Amino acid sequence: MGTERLTCKLTNEERDARAHESTVLVKDYKAIEDRKSLTAKTLGAELKELRAKMEEASRAARDGHEEREVEVETRVNVMDYTIETWRLDTGELVRVRAMTDEERTRHRQQRLRGLD
Repeated sequence: MGTERLTCKLTNEERDARAHESTVLVKDYKAIEDRKSLTAKTLGAELKELRAKMEEASRAARDGHEEREVEVETRVNVMDYTIETWRLDTGELVRVRAMTDEERTRHRQQRLRGLD
């Protein structure tokens, strides 16, 4: 099991929260900009990070969805020799791909031995 960054539809409450976050980040960004002359190198990195977060929050609020880390599970479908990736949060199928020749051979051998 692992995680992947996948699109998640935001609820109205999450959209509002992301819009609020964007507003707060804009204020933080402006406050840091005002201190910019103190240590330009350090503050430059902070500004860059805040700008990216600000743009991400604004985009999520505007679009109603965002990329997040989501737990996924990979399942082998030996009936049609495919590998399926499933979201564990919603139970949705993310993608299906054909098994490689090596995977197909391995699973055929396991079926013949009764191991799957």
